[in-house]
Amino acid sequence: YAQIGHGGNDTQGSTLLGDIFVNIDPGTAAPASAAGDLTLTGGTASNTYAQIGHGGADGTNITGGNVAVFTPGSATLTGGGGTGAYAQVGHGGTDNDGAKGAVDELIVVVTGSGLELNGSDAGTGSYAQVGHGGLGVDGDLSGAVLVNFDPINGVPIGGGGIAMNGGEAEDSYVQIGHGGIQSEGSTKSGELILNATEAISLNGGSGEDSYAQVGHGGIGSRSANTGDINVTGASIGMNSGGVNSYTQIGHGGLDTRGDIDSDVTVSSTSGGIELKAGVSDHAYSLIGSGGAIAAGQFDGDISVSSAAGIDVLGGGEVGDGIAGVGNFAQIGHSLQEAFWIEANPGVFFIDATDYSARDSNWIVIPGEGPTDPAGVYTGASN
Repeated sequence: YAQIGHGGNDTQGSTLLGDIFVNIDPGTAAPASAAGDLTLTGGTASNTYAQIGHGGADGTNITGGNVAVFTPGSATLTGGGGTGAYAQVGHGGTDNDGAKGAVDELIVVVTGSGLELNGSDAGTGSYAQVGHGGLGVDGDLSGAVLVNFDPINGVPIGGGGIAMNGGEAEDSYVQIGHGGIQSEGSTKSGELILNATEAISLNGGSGEDSYAQVGHGGIGSRSANTGDINVTGASIGMNSGGVNSYTQIGHGGLDTRGDIDSDVTVSSTSGGIELKAGVSDHAYSLIGSGGAIAAGQFDGDISVSSAAGIDVLGGGEVGDGIAGVGNFAQIGHSLQEAFWIEANPGVFFIDATDYSARDSNWIVIPGEGPTDPAGVYTGASN
């Protein structure tokens, strides 16, 4: 494996603490270099992961400390061809149990020309993630996650787009936020702020359980989730993939359990916003908390603002008909297939210069009739 941080593969019973700064002067918080890219790529053998953070695969560690990464060029995280060959910025790793982070700590990634996360096309469980946790972790996960945002001055910085691509292999998910597949613990907490001067794209992979998510949680996650989410890009596209390979901006995920308290704000500055579900089972596309077969009490307002229109498309391409189960598209806290849920009253703000009505079966906007797209909020403000 390759790691910047304490721990390593199969490190047991340790407390691993300390800040990690990559290409940042810790005294001034200024970039230390004006050129170069950052690449983290998992290997071809089992557990040959690449990580900036404390922990490692198959360990039991309590970890803490800020993680800050700056690259004047691009940052690319790619799961490798081996099983469990993940790529991660954050504490944890596959099956690494114990608490990670703290409420007053940060993960910060700043790029000059864009961030890309790619799940593996060949290695099972070879995910790519910015956040604490990983596949199968058990423990509380805490701290804000900021992409192209200055935590000192409270302003956007950096440039480029954000691309999140689930892989062709099983469990090769991509995530910005804490958690991962089958992650457990009492709480996952911390705000998420993503800024991009170019497009933001979330693409579910063709592999099973290879989702793309901005938020805490992940498939089968068991914990309460808190922390507001703010995502801003030139345009925002969400395109779900194979079986269980959903796309989501919000805490939760498929088959999750736990209460959620989070405001979700999504904005495009020049292009449109599109949510498009796939044709496979549970390949849903969601802006909001929860997910298919999720359970819990979901609180928080949702604001979606587009400079050039909003498309909400369930079940695949227009004209294909609805195939699969649970492959919906929705803006709102998800109730789909839930066996127990309580969604408290919240504010929905939808602002768009154009709303594209495709097929009456494909539109899901809370509070508005799907057969009456003219009733959806339009204009400069509402």
